[in-house]
Amino acid sequence: MRPQTAGQVPMNYHKLDNIQALRGIAALIVLLAHLGGLGGLYPFLPKFPAGWGVFGVDVFFVISGFIMFYVTRSTWGQGARFMLSRAARIYPLWWVCLLLEAPWMLGYLSGKTDEYFAYAAKSFFLFPALSPSFKLYPPLVPGWTLIYEVFFYFVFAATMLTPRRFVSLKILAVFLCALAVGSVLPEKSALKLFFSNPIYLEFLFGIASAELFLAGRLSKRIAVGAALTGVLSVLIISLGPKLTPVQFESFRFVWFGIPATCVVLVALWLEVEGFQAGRWLTRLGDASYSIYLTHELPLASIPAALAAYGLTGNGTLAIVMIGCSAVACGLATHYVVERPIHRWTTFLLNWWRPVRHAPPPVQ
Repeated sequence: MRPQTAGQVPMNYHKLDNIQALRGIAALIVLLAHLGGLGGLYPFLPKFPAGWGVFGVDVFFVISGFIMFYVTRSTWGQGARFMLSRAARIYPLWWVCLLLEAPWMLGYLSGKTDEYFAYAAKSFFLFPALSPSFKLYPPLVPGWTLIYEVFFYFVFAATMLTPRRFVSLKILAVFLCALAVGSVLPEKSALKLFFSNPIYLEFLFGIASAELFLAGRLSKRIAVGAALTGVLSVLIISLGPKLTPVQFESFRFVWFGIPATCVVLVALWLEVEGFQAGRWLTRLGDASYSIYLTHELPLASIPAALAAYGLTGNGTLAIVMIGCSAVACGLATHYVVERPIHRWTTFLLNWWRPVRHAPPPVQ
């Protein structure tokens, strides 16, 4: 851990080390969740209970809400610039990974039209679309979370047209309206499934955490309370009655969103107190987007190759190798693809629409 002066809110608004490290950890536990299910597809691989690892998605959502409010301290009001920067950050790597995972999408880019054209086009731009199995999944399945991210960015950009006060309440009002719209839309429609899932409330938890953090009100008492609340939530989930998938998804923002917020608050308090994650964890966090988007490629290809060549003797060693390969693939993608693209898109965006920094508002 790298110390800083205790009690001070870090002023580097590009990233906070502990939050960045949490992004890396979140990507790893999502990977772990998917590794745990491989044994159901390939009998030679051990199957272990890691479904809880999807909790990493909820951590991502809370962190996203926090970061969006945190980094716009001196650029509030520049909603168009915000959306352009988010698009430049999200779409290029998404398109690269999508076309690698689903090369049949190239046909639609060259003018092909059939009954799946609308699904392909919406998935390409991360709009809600029903898959052929009537689920809210794009061809590259982890992209379902990015659809919610894009929705949140639109809402946040619209909020930037208003003064930077009561941001949590404004976005809460929009989200409640979205839930109301979802309740009256036709059944089995993409927008119905999308708006009816209140998981996007987790972005709001992140914004509230940022407001608390920037106001300097994140005390030891709040951090300890958050830690205890997180532990209590885990105990309730673990020891309470088993939930059906519908019950879980309907209240996921509670079952997983509250513990995720508690984790973020504790990480922030540790940052203020001078305890920061090590550099290797923050580097992992830098690559978290690449790890998240690319991890399904090794998980789909390596077990199939092992089975095809009869290399099925040691399943435990195989699962470790697959997991390490997925992390290595994500790190390589980050350094070889994501970072160069991000560098160029940032340069072009700053040249075309320079950011205008204003003094941070009084919180």
